[in-house]
Amino acid sequence: MIEDTVLYIKENEIKKALILATKGTLESKLYQNMCKKYDVDYLEPDDDTKEFLMDIIYKIKKGEMISKEEFEDILRPFEEIEAFILGCTELSILKSSLNLDERFIDPLLIETKKIIKHFNREYRD
Repeated sequence: MIEDTVLYIKENEIKKALILATKGTLESKLYQNMCKKYDVDYLEPDDDTKEFLMDIIYKIKKGEMISKEEFEDILRPFEEIEAFILGCTELSILKSSLNLDERFIDPLLIETKKIIKHFNREYRD
């Protein structure tokens, strides 16, 4: 899933992606190492953004939601970034629930489309 996400970024000629994930995922360097493997430029969130992401993830785990404005506010310092990797299953929920635009890359959706294509089917929203 991580490799397919990075390949998607590369194939779509995205210049730089911000990795949005838990502290554990960021510390494991899963996305960072894959980006390096395929020569994809990436950025990690600063400490304040990491804390905000952890708060969001725990809210979602508890069944709470956040507003689109609240989510976008934390990302304002990263306006020059072309894409945001939603590198956590809880963050994937935000893609549809907040109606996030195509800059927000959902690894789960990438994998879903790949599986559907594997079975010679067509993905329908």
